[in-house]
Amino acid sequence: MSGTYNISARQGNTLNFRFTIQTDETLWNITNWTGVMTARPFLGATSTWFTATTENGLMVLDGPAGEVSVTLSADLLAGLPAQRGVYDLNLDSGDEVYGILEGRFTVEQAVTE
Repeated sequence: MSGTYNISARQGNTLNFRFTIQTDETLWNITNWTGVMTARPFLGATSTWFTATTENGLMVLDGPAGEVSVTLSADLLAGLPAQRGVYDLNLDSGDEVYGILEGRFTVEQAVTE
């Protein structure tokens, strides 16, 4: 069920992306759900670049609006290598886990340091 969305971020810049989950025109009520987004250098890698969760505050869910917001700090992105990796984002209702997004996570080298 997950959709594909490729993300591009620049080293040393803040990345904030937000999206709404809906089926047809009906918003999902994700109140009391949790979420996790993990990025890795390649599929199957044991190391991670980062994990954004509702617990660590890098992911925020607006339940009734069905909105997911992920914010990655400039410091976090400054520490990542300039290369293409992969990510996925899952939401957990407490009963079921849904794969919402997946795709490439590209870190671009910053010109200004």
